[in-house]
Amino acid sequence: MPSLNDFVELTQELGPRPVLIMAQRCSPVRNRNSKCDRCVVACPIDETITIEKNNLSIDFERCVSCGACTTACPTSALAPLDPSDNYLAQQTAEAVLALGGQQAVIACARKASKHEADPRMFAEVPCVCRVDESLVVGLASHGVDDIVLVDGTCRTCRFRDTQELTDQVVESANNLLDLWGSTARVRRSSEFPQACSFTQQRGVYGKARREFFSKAGSGAKEAAVKTALKTLHIEKEVPTLREMLQVGSGRMPQYEPIRHQAILDALDRIGEVPQVEKQPSRLWGRVQIDEQKCNACGMCPVFCPTGALRRADEDDTKESGADLLLEFTASQCVQCDLCQVSCFRGCLTVEHAMIPEELFNFEPRFFALSKRPTPAGMGFFTNRSFN
Repeated sequence: MPSLNDFVELTQELGPRPVLIMAQRCSPVRNRNSKCDRCVVACPIDETITIEKNNLSIDFERCVSCGACTTACPTSALAPLDPSDNYLAQQTAEAVLALGGQQAVIACARKASKHEADPRMFAEVPCVCRVDESLVVGLASHGVDDIVLVDGTCRTCRFRDTQELTDQVVESANNLLDLWGSTARVRRSSEFPQACSFTQQRGVYGKARREFFSKAGSGAKEAAVKTALKTLHIEKEVPTLREMLQVGSGRMPQYEPIRHQAILDALDRIGEVPQVEKQPSRLWGRVQIDEQKCNACGMCPVFCPTGALRRADEDDTKESGADLLLEFTASQCVQCDLCQVSCFRGCLTVEHAMIPEELFNFEPRFFALSKRPTPAGMGFFTNRSFN
């Protein structure tokens, strides 16, 4: 449990920063052979995010607080603070209630600054790329049918490079809602819906606007600290990379994929699990292992950040007769591809796809693996450093 000193240090560390860096979750930090650069690609400002030599860093002087990196990162190594997930969900829920409960409107700060809509009727984000599937699918699970992301005119925004990520999230969310038979839809718009128009005099608007930003200013920081300490289970950073990655312990630190779990909870509220074949996914992955090619070296579960791929217990392994018995839980896989990167034989692959029934199956998929002779010329890899 975090101590008072941890709380004070974390509060000081947060300062005005919009993103909390949890480097121990970052794929290239866990394994330098990982080529993951989704946050770098998503960031609209060049040279703001750097990943090199087992280190993840953000130049906060260059950062524009858009939130794209926090949406793009598959392992939640970059956690949003301004606004945090909890705070954004709260603000969106309040706006939904103000609109009557059937519609949710989330607008970018650029559009909100034009004073075209009542601020009580929408939630504000720095950029709509900050919105991820866990928020919109969660809204749909509570009866919201129309979820509108108002972005003004992205093509004239200097941060327009984030458009592709937003489109991916919208497509991903709508695909999930379609599969689960929901009539709810997520859409983008350059204008506020009519329901958000002012119904009172401009003087009242000014008061409401001031109250809105005042509340946001104090609430976001408080929510950020609570989120970091409670929801994300953050502890004080350890001083060295070796300690941070628990080198020598036989396993690396793991975390619960909270956003993924929130989506599954929301889908469960929406309806029955659809009985369909494999579907493309931005969120989940499916591990496949060529059991005839695998050498049972056991490296792949070591790097898994969520425990989606893990060693079975000793009794189950003995009963199977295998040298190594692996369990794969689809709902925990965040398609970071670290297991694939760590496989020097190339016998493990991660499909960026999911089967709905697997996501809700409490029984893992098993891989029974046996040790095999190392092919000539591959001895280098057995002593290869992966972190």
